[in-house]
Amino acid sequence: MRGVCVLGATGSVGGAALDVVRSRPDAFSVTALAAGGDDEALEKLCREFKPRRAVLADTVAAKRLRLALRGEGVAVRGGGKAVEEEAAAEDCGTVVAAIAGASGAAPVLAAARAGKRVLLANKEALVFCGAMIMRAARESGGAILPIDSEHWGLFELLAGGGDYAKLWLTASGGGARDVPLSQLDAVTPEMALAHPNWTMGAKITVDSATMMNKALEIIEASVLFGAAAERIGVVLHRQSLAHALVEFADGSVKMHISAADMRLPVGRMLFWPEFLPGAGRTPDWRQFSAMEFAEPDAQRYPCLALAYRALSAGGAAPAVLSAANESAVARFLGGGIRFTDIARINAEVLERYGGQLSGDSCRGTVVGGQMGVSPPQPPPSKMGGGLTELREMDGIARRAALEMTL
Repeated sequence: MRGVCVLGATGSVGGAALDVVRSRPDAFSVTALAAGGDDEALEKLCREFKPRRAVLADTVAAKRLRLALRGEGVAVRGGGKAVEEEAAAEDCGTVVAAIAGASGAAPVLAAARAGKRVLLANKEALVFCGAMIMRAARESGGAILPIDSEHWGLFELLAGGGDYAKLWLTASGGGARDVPLSQLDAVTPEMALAHPNWTMGAKITVDSATMMNKALEIIEASVLFGAAAERIGVVLHRQSLAHALVEFADGSVKMHISAADMRLPVGRMLFWPEFLPGAGRTPDWRQFSAMEFAEPDAQRYPCLALAYRALSAGGAAPAVLSAANESAVARFLGGGIRFTDIARINAEVLERYGGQLSGDSCRGTVVGGQMGVSPPQPPPSKMGGGLTELREMDGIARRAALEMTL
């Protein structure tokens, strides 16, 4: 029986992971559950799964949880450092990393250094310090296995081997995809949060509307698969049926199709290289009436170009871009800026601060250490900087994005 630690247990991805664990109590035991500040939701999960430990990043919420679980045999801790320590705990072999935002980077790095199998849903972690994470996983014999739909799709498509020419990420276009360009300034948070295909958290849903999520995914794909920026593209696919495509050097193209069900990638990677039968529903592809693909409109989605700028700059640029976006999205959701200001803020902060820190040579091509796929070796990545320096740049970018006047 394998021990599993779920970081971000109260979120949608954490819930999907626990659904899979719930279905196979013979294979897994939950050693620890961690979340941000929802002590009531975590209390319910603790009573069901009976982990040895529970952690909340919010120390006040952790105190409430400790009182609520008194006598239940669950050790409760609080604070970000405690989350990091749980990710590296000896009694778990697998860590589900589903903490949103750059705050999830340090626990992922800790798990990678400890040789864990990391099921990664948090794209910001690799954007923030991907070079360090991939190097740590290689040196420790750990594994970084993607469970977000696009990178899971690429992982599966590349697992069969073969020289690839280009990796493609699909994008739905988000909640503002049909708004006339002349009216994008008037897109409200409610409009941006009305995703046509998926139910997700607020930040990622807004990112989908700006396609900033795809910008971050381009960077993530570069780190995970060692792909040069020009070998990664984004294609608009309104139906969200296909999640990734790979063009191979011989001219053939593979496409990965799956239902919009996070239990599929989670179940696959929990059991990888085996399959988990019945992990999720199978789409009836015979009933697909259309599968449309189109080039994203650069005017509608200016954030896409920022990913290539960040990869070209290297150093702290990816972390700066991600940090600026988190602040910009928070301002938009709070009514402080317009929808189109998100891209403007991201671009300006990247221009000001993206050139800081020297690059870190890290190929990042072995997705899972000894367990992963090994695509062709590209030139070394320029992403890097020490964790302390990256945190400093992260803070500078966040403050700049919050304080910027337009």
